Amino acid sequence: MPNCKVTVMVESINVISNGDIPKSSPNHSGGVKNNAISASLIYPRGGYPQISSIIQADLESSVLYNFTTADFFGPNGDGVNAPGLFKVEEIDDYAPLRIQVTANTNAGQLSSFIGKVFSGLLTGGVKLVPGGQVVAAVLGALTGGIGDLITNESKGSTPAPVAVIGAATYTLDAATLLSAVSPLRVVLPLIAPKTIPATWIEMQAPPGGGPLNPVTVTRDLTTQGQPNGNIHLLINISPA
Repeated sequence: MPNCKVTVMVESINVISNGDIPKSSPNHSGGVKNNAISASLIYPRGGYPQISSIIQADLESSVLYNFTTADFFGPNGDGVNAPGLFKVEEIDDYAPLRIQVTANTNAGQLSSFIGKVFSGLLTGGVKLVPGGQVVAAVLGALTGGIGDLITNESKGSTPAPVAVIGAATYTLDAATLLSAVSPLRVVLPLIAPKTIPATWIEMQAPPGGGPLNPVTVTRDLTTQGQPNGNIHLLINISPA
């Protein structure tokens, strides 16, 4: 059975809709991380039913978000703008890699939801980046992904529960990876797992011109099964 070791980082991510109502004014100031990018390796090797990780970013609709991949823990080694999902994880034969991206959410609330999810699921050791950001945790078998669990944890919160706006799956096949040039760059489409409807008020001019009037607009922010951007992965490969 072929096996290898992989380090997986996110080079960049671009979402068509980050889950914000258009023309709203969310906080995108420096250091704010309103979105979670969660990933899981499913049974990568014996004794590890699932290894999961979360990194955070601040995603704006149709704006490319770049990570600095010179350091797994971020450009300054402090966990800020950290690109790393999995570091030197061993893959026996093959393992599905599942990725979920959550909608724009208050950064403090999102961190609280993430902490509750991981504290409730840990069955083994947990690795932390300096500053406390979760990098990888050994988890028991799960149905769904970490993004779904964050969504469930957030239900009943104020102002609204977290939604998953995009998901992707990629099979890490050891034999194929060992024959590839390392690092391997992979671009995955993010597909919306559900339709997210929204209603808001816009100021619009009437036909023919005139003063602006409030108009109720109803539109889907994401549509189930439709693309909502893409994610670029950088995969370093070495023999196990």
